[in-house]
Order: sequence, then structure tokens, then C-alpha cells
Amino acid sequence: MITSGKRILVFGDSMTHVGPDAGPAQVDISATGRYSSPGALLAQRLLAGGASAARVNARIGRSAHNFWGRESTRDMIHSDHAWKPDVVLVMLGTNDLGLSMSVDGDDMARIRDFYSGTGVEVWGIGPPSFASADLQGKTDAVVEMMRKVFGDRFIDARRITSDLTASSMRTGDGVHFKQAGAEVFSHRLTDSVGSSGSSSVALLIGAALVLGYVAFRK
Repeated sequence: MITSGKRILVFGDSMTHVGPDAGPAQVDISATGRYSSPGALLAQRLLAGGASAARVNARIGRSAHNFWGRESTRDMIHSDHAWKPDVVLVMLGTNDLGLSMSVDGDDMARIRDFYSGTGVEVWGIGPPSFASADLQGKTDAVVEMMRKVFGDRFIDARRITSDLTASSMRTGDGVHFKQAGAEVFSHRLTDSVGSSGSSSVALLIGAALVLGYVAFRK
């Protein structure tokens, strides 16, 4: 995924939220801002890495399903459209645990489809790992659903957070991240976002070189 020079939107839940707990928040991320959620820190890191602009759209407790029912979605997502993101990272899954995946999957696809457009890349980032066996056991269904919705444009966050379940990294609820954990999580997410699609790019470059060589030999 290429983020340099791009406008980046991170759409998420409490793992991305900035500001007061009540209500949704659309916040334009600054290079000098102080953020504590992994999603906001990811947006800030991408901005520092060369993105032309970064924004988060997040609400505590948001799932793909309840987004369409409890929020004033029309003004919010149309505002995001007017902002004209080039890359949208849908960082959900924690509040989707235990829901009906057939219903939630349709609602996740609606989010993907709304933000999709000419030249816009929409990626999914799934839930992190949890120390709770009950929560961790519910992640498989959510990850499988999100893989179906986003296809190759999906990042499984469990693999980069499996060692971040200790109390030194997570808050007392075992779900959210303390500042130290959020920093590590966002750093690894930035690396994952940067490496996503790199193999495809390499294949395309390789093919171009081969075709160029064949043309030259002729």
C-alpha cells in the first residue's frame, strides 16, 4: 500500500477514538498532536511518513452493525467523502465479537462500498489479540468475515498484538491499550500497512523488467 502523498482516513471504534468519550468524532490529525489510541497514532505515523493529510472518524462501542443504526451516518460519512480520502482503513472488529456475522458482514460491506470509489483503496484491520480466552475465541469468526469483505486488503491485527496482552500494555478491561501498548501496536500497524501489497508490487515490477528485456532482445 502506498500512503506517501495520500489522504488517509482511519474509520474505527475506541481503538481509534480521539477526544471526549461521548458521541462520534471526526478529527483531522496533526503532526504535533498528542494521541493515545492505536488508530490515531497510526494515522499520525502515516502523516509523519509522507501522507499529505490524515483524519480519524471513530466512536466508542462502534461495530459495523450499530454504525448504521445509532449514528447520524448521513452527515458524517458524506463529510468524509467531501474530504476526499485516497486510502480508508476500516479498523473495526472488537465490538463485532459475538454478533451475527451474516448481518454484521453485510453492514461491514456497506461501509466498504460507501468509501470505495475511483482511485480509493479501502482496507480492513481486524481486532487485536486478547488475554481473555472467551474474547480471543470469538475473533476467528470476525476475522473470517472481514477477510471475505476486504479480500487481499485485510490486515489481521492479532498476529502483531499476541505479545501485547499483559497488564503493562492493556488497561484493566483487558481490551484497550495503555499508552505504551498503543505506541507499540501503532508502530507495528504502520509497518504492516507499509508492507501490504508489496509482493504484488514486486511481481508487477518483475514482469515489467522481463517484458522490457524481451522487447530489447527483439
